[in-house]
Amino acid sequence: MDRRAKERGIESFVDRDGNTRPLGNLYEKFSQGGKYGHGDEEKVCDALLERASNVGVIRWEQLKKQGFQRFSAIGKSSATIGNSTEVPDNDSITPLTDHVFGKMPYPTLSRRMQFYLDQELYLEMKENLPVHKDPPTSGGNYPLTLGGGHTRWSIHSSWRDDELMLRQQRGEPVMYMNVDDAEARGLRDGSKARVYNDIDSFEIMIKVSPSLRRNQTIIYHAWENFQFKDGKGFQNLMPVPLNPVELAGGQYHFRPMVIAMQPSHADRDTRIEVEAI
Repeated sequence: MDRRAKERGIESFVDRDGNTRPLGNLYEKFSQGGKYGHGDEEKVCDALLERASNVGVIRWEQLKKQGFQRFSAIGKSSATIGNSTEVPDNDSITPLTDHVFGKMPYPTLSRRMQFYLDQELYLEMKENLPVHKDPPTSGGNYPLTLGGGHTRWSIHSSWRDDELMLRQQRGEPVMYMNVDDAEARGLRDGSKARVYNDIDSFEIMIKVSPSLRRNQTIIYHAWENFQFKDGKGFQNLMPVPLNPVELAGGQYHFRPMVIAMQPSHADRDTRIEVEAI
C-alpha cells in the first residue's frame, strides 16, 4: 500500500469518522521502523509472548520446545469481560468467580446480574425479559430451516481444509438432513444437492441423519467459499437480519464494543429448499 500510494500520488485518505489519515511511511510504521519485516515471524511471536499478560513468563524458543503453555490469567481483552475470574494452577477455569466469591459488582446499572432489562428499546420491542418469538421467514417462504453449530474438527476456519482433518468428515462440506426430508426429495446419504432460497444457491454433499427433526438442516460453521463449487458457500444465501435491540445503548452493559454487545447476525433460522442435482 505504501509503494502503490506513492506511485499514484495519493498521500492520504479520509476514514469512516471523517479524519484524514496519511498513507506515507506505512511500511515503516507497521514494521516498527524496520524491526520486523518479511521472514521475521519468529521474532514477532517472541515479541507477542514478551508483551502478553495471560501466559506467564515464557519466550518463543522455550514454547517451541515445551509445545504448550497454560494460561495464567484471562487477559485484558474486552472479550474476557464475561469471565472475570482468576486462573488457578492445575484446575479448570470457572467464570464470574470475581463477582460470586470476590463480591465484585457486576458492570450493570443495578450492579447485579440482570435478567430483566429495563431499557427503553428493550421495553418497546418486548424483550425486557427472555421470551420466545417465532423466527421470521428469513430468505423466503421455504419449508426447511438451515441452522449451524461449532465444528469439532477445527477452530473456526483454522485447519478447516487440512487433509488429515477432512478425513474425519467426508473430505468436503456436508449438510446434515433429516432422513424423511431427504427421501422425499430423492436424496440419499452422500448425494450432491442444490440448496437455494430467494437470495442465492450453493451445492453441497448431503449427510442423512436420524437425529435431526423434520424440516431441520445443519451445516457446521467455518467452511470456506473456495471449498464449494464456483466459490459459492452457504453463507451467501443468509440474509442475516439484525435484532434492533442490539443497537441499544446508554448503559454500560448495553454499550457495543469489540466482540461484546456488538450487533451480530442471526444465521440459525435461514429458510431454504433443497433439490437433487
